[in-house]
Amino acid sequence: MGTATDDGLPSGTLTIRWQVVYGPGPVIFSAPQSTTTNVTFTMAGTYGFSLTVSDGPFVSSDEVTVTVNAL
Repeated sequence: MGTATDDGLPSGTLTIRWQVVYGPGPVIFSAPQSTTTNVTFTMAGTYGFSLTVSDGPFVSSDEVTVTVNAL
């Protein structure tokens, strides 16, 4: 889960996108254009994700690393 706030300018609309930066296998996002999403992993390993938010003229992003253990 990520958080983002907007000052309402220029339009008050945020564009949000989760992406896989690295990892051993594909993943499935339940809501890749929302700050809150679930991720389904296809294999164990270390994954990097980025959350990017834009209001048009300004863009901000951050990354998180997740380690998925085998069952």
